[in-house]
Amino acid sequence: MYIPVIYTEEVRLHRLFGEPYSAYIREVPRFFPKWSLYHEPQEYAVKPKVFRHAAGDVLWFVLAVGILECVEAMQESGLLPQLLSLY
Repeated sequence: MYIPVIYTEEVRLHRLFGEPYSAYIREVPRFFPKWSLYHEPQEYAVKPKVFRHAAGDVLWFVLAVGILECVEAMQESGLLPQLLSLY
């Protein structure tokens, strides 16, 4: 199903963007990654405010998993009653 969709989109995008899209196609694989095309800069410029915001987006999940693990451990030890069982 994906192959016809990919080719249809490529035709449309080539019509819209022309040569810049052709250059993009040469650098980016259609479906599966091609690791030989991967390149990384020698260094990154990081804005601390943006980094803190991104870290905050991740840390809430880590905190939630930690809380759930603590609740599970307390339920298994009998310190906390199990009111709901999902699995």
